[in-house]
Order: sequence, then structure tokens, then C-alpha cells
Amino acid sequence: QCNSSNPRFYSDTGKTRFMFDRSVPYYFYKWRMSRHCEKRKMIVEVLSRDKTTTSFAPPAALDVWFCFFSLSLS
Repeated sequence: QCNSSNPRFYSDTGKTRFMFDRSVPYYFYKWRMSRHCEKRKMIVEVLSRDKTTTSFAPPAALDVWFCFFSLSLS
């Protein structure tokens, strides 16, 4: 049985922005309530560069975030 009564974040506008504030995996679920529950899951893993290394690059270049997307239609 689907239970989406207490999500951490909810949006149904179709044009949603979410701020990734930590370098950890994030899990997003799309629920479609009908005769049978249909769940789609997207996993986003956010990685950041190691800030302990010495570099001559400008400080803004050290704050680049890398995102890897995986979509499961289960």
C-alpha cells in the first residue's frame, strides 16, 4: 500500500527546484494514485571535490558539484 502522507518535500507543479546542500545520495519518488499504486524512483548522488587538496584554481571552481542520476521504473 502506498503511504505518501508525510514526505520530507512535496511538489506537484512540474517545475520544481531542489537545493542539494550535502554530498550524500538523495532519493525522489513519484507516486501515482490509481487503482494500483505506481511508484517511480530517481536516485541522485551528489559528489563534491575534495576541498583539502591544494589548487591554483579560483575558489568558485572548488565548489563544483557533480550529480549522477539513476532512474528506476519499479
